[in-house]
Amino acid sequence: MVLIAIVLVGVVIWGIATKLEQLREEKRFKEYLKELNALKAKMTLEKRDSWSLEDIALYDGKDTERPILIAANGRVFNVWRGREFYGENAPYHCFAGQEITRMLAKELLESEADDEKVKPLSAFEKMMLNDWVETYQFKYDDLGPLEGWEDGLRQQAFDGIAVAEPVEESTAEPKVSETDGFNEVSSMH
Repeated sequence: MVLIAIVLVGVVIWGIATKLEQLREEKRFKEYLKELNALKAKMTLEKRDSWSLEDIALYDGKDTERPILIAANGRVFNVWRGREFYGENAPYHCFAGQEITRMLAKELLESEADDEKVKPLSAFEKMMLNDWVETYQFKYDDLGPLEGWEDGLRQQAFDGIAVAEPVEESTAEPKVSETDGFNEVSSMH
């Protein structure tokens, strides 16, 4: 009988201790959710009609109290949830506050050399860029378009042509080859 009483007391104590631990866990979880929601509110930026390069440069990951923005393929993304990747001293901090289309396409962690910047992206590099942008669209908040993307930045990123330099179009008239019937463009020098 004494043995049964001891076992029952032990079960009751174990039950109470388990319930108390469960209540503590629930309280910690509620506190965690409250902190997480406050962090989300602080790190959330509204979607805009357009973002300038100067706008995104302000969100370069150096200030832990602010979001981190990157621009890729004409879209601006808030990557604050990846602060361990894009924050200061993180492996991809070089992307923070930057337009990184060519860096993603070429899988670079530093700016290209000047002689590389003028080269167009290859088909493989464009595929890599699309894969990266899809990843950003899935993982992070798309905040809207990058200002100037359609007015020259896209051409500069994809074709490697500086926006300030006008591209001369050929005025040569196509001629038909007498041997095979295909169009050829003669160069007029």
